Amino acid sequence: MEAAVASLPDHYRQVVVLCDLCEFSYAQAAVRLGCAVGTIRSRLNRAHVLLAQKVKQSTKTHPELSGTGTEECLT
Repeated sequence: MEAAVASLPDHYRQVVVLCDLCEFSYAQAAVRLGCAVGTIRSRLNRAHVLLAQKVKQSTKTHPELSGTGTEECLT
């Protein structure tokens, strides 16, 4: 999962790190990044979509990762 986050474009990775990992509120992240709260929300949403795609692709190319119980979350 760390590799998937690291592979995100900067503007998506920043909001994932701030909101998901550091547990900043949308407002705090917006202030920190100098943008609107709506921008934070949309970037985080898009980042989550990209991460789900990357994880889903990873389970296709690495079958040993399948069967972890998360497949339902990725469809």
